[in-house]
Amino acid sequence: MQQTKKYLTFCYNCLSLLKTGLQEIISVKIKTIIIVILLSSIFASNSGASTGIGIMLGDPTGLSLKFNDFPILGIGAGLGRHLHIHCDYWVKNATLSDPFKWYIGIGGKLLIGIGGSNDKRNDDSIGVGIRVPIGLQVFAADNIEIFGEITPGIVLMFGTHFGMDADIDAAIGFRFYL
Repeated sequence: MQQTKKYLTFCYNCLSLLKTGLQEIISVKIKTIIIVILLSSIFASNSGASTGIGIMLGDPTGLSLKFNDFPILGIGAGLGRHLHIHCDYWVKNATLSDPFKWYIGIGGKLLIGIGGSNDKRNDDSIGVGIRVPIGLQVFAADNIEIFGEITPGIVLMFGTHFGMDADIDAAIGFRFYL
């Protein structure tokens, strides 16, 4: 029994060190990701592709970027205390009834807890998952898109809490095209 307790304590300490190291790496990577996204939007707009920049409100709330013929990128905060980064590729984007379009896609997401809660997504855990965005969009003007989406998915959490959860994100927002 004592041996098992020592082994579990050792495993917990190893996981804690790994989590701390991952959080430091992710902090640097987040800054790098933001710089890459901003530079990509500049290059995409200079190459003749449309780049949409806007906000999304809901879960997550934050920045939304859309590149013509490129995945949708989102960086924001969840309803609780976690950073939410996702990237989606629209498999289908078709006209529902002019001017409305619908879309369905597949994507991935990264959740990074920033502490302060007992909720498994809001503590210091890290999660990765897959998502399936299903949405509706309308262009209010040539360069202004209004959208809403519901995104079911699955998230695998690591850290203080470990496990897999079903997940649903929902957001409304707009993007201004450069």
